[in-house]
Amino acid sequence: VPETLDWSYFAPFDGFKKLLTEMNIYEYQLMIDREGKESHTLNSAIDVGLENVTEEDSKDYVGIRMADMLVGLISPNEGEIVVCGKRADRLK
Repeated sequence: VPETLDWSYFAPFDGFKKLLTEMNIYEYQLMIDREGKESHTLNSAIDVGLENVTEEDSKDYVGIRMADMLVGLISPNEGEIVVCGKRADRLK
């Protein structure tokens, strides 16, 4: 059994970008849970054209930690969590 899997994040981030456009949201900060040295999730977000994207440690952001726990309850597999919002600085 492999310890990790290589995931393709293009579709979720492409859909998220389309949602932001449809809702006329142009000012946002996207914080992604840090996931190792390769930064696959961060790079996928940047590759689809999302801006203001940073990789953060869930130990420093309670919002990321809470989202991670929520996904753990509803998903049988461990996943990456995205937290966004106009006032993302309040999530600290």
